[in-house]
Amino acid sequence: MRIPVGDFDLEMTQRSGQTSQPPWREVEGAFRELLIIERVPCPVEVRDEAGVLRVRPYVDVPQKTLREKIEYIFDLKFDIEDFYTFLEDKNLSYTLDSSRGLRLFLAKDPFECV
Repeated sequence: MRIPVGDFDLEMTQRSGQTSQPPWREVEGAFRELLIIERVPCPVEVRDEAGVLRVRPYVDVPQKTLREKIEYIFDLKFDIEDFYTFLEDKNLSYTLDSSRGLRLFLAKDPFECV
């Protein structure tokens, strides 16, 4: 599955420490994790490739549900370009240099929020 993501740095997002959960396991430039898709354990591999997030499930799960889960985890519905415009303010622009491509990384396990 290929999901257009625009400006996205998967590695920086994974290693940003945004959740108490560790980054997904890195293997040969991709990140792997076990997700639960419609109550089915689903190992996935995710890699970013020039504006596209390539998602490879290792079991058969509904593609729509998997895509929605990935979009949720990496907050891909958020308009990052609009946010970059906001950061162009002279008092904020320095933050863009070090964080371009960083996305919100939400915990895959909602129990963490309890």
